[in-house]
Amino acid sequence: MDRTLPKGDISMNCRKCGAEVKDGGPLCRDCEIEEALEKSRQVTADPAPFVVSPQILEKLTAFRKVRQYTCRACGYNGLMGVVRRKFYLLKIITIIFDILAAIVLSVFQQYIWASLFLLVLVFEVFSSRMKLHCPNCDKEFIAK
Repeated sequence: MDRTLPKGDISMNCRKCGAEVKDGGPLCRDCEIEEALEKSRQVTADPAPFVVSPQILEKLTAFRKVRQYTCRACGYNGLMGVVRRKFYLLKIITIIFDILAAIVLSVFQQYIWASLFLLVLVFEVFSSRMKLHCPNCDKEFIAK
């Protein structure tokens, strides 16, 4: 009497309901579906609603953009107003100088130096940091 199962046919019992499982998994098909649905319900369950006090909400309405951040001054963790990035006069002059230098150097076929000035230009434009306004302590700081 041969007690071995044909190749690829591994029979076991479901650990949840005891039904026969042919693919060798720990659960039958019905129990797997039920467990997956249960897990998805747990993940999509609505956590405690995010509550913003009316005073903070009133202060945040003055800003076009808000961001989630932690204030380093008062420890408030929540939405903060994004203050517009300001380009200072010195930065604007440097950007114009970089553009003109890149153009002049490319005319004289100094492409390596021209690309270096363009690289500095890109760094100057994208290195400006965002300023945030904390609605809790009314202080502004630069986001890191």
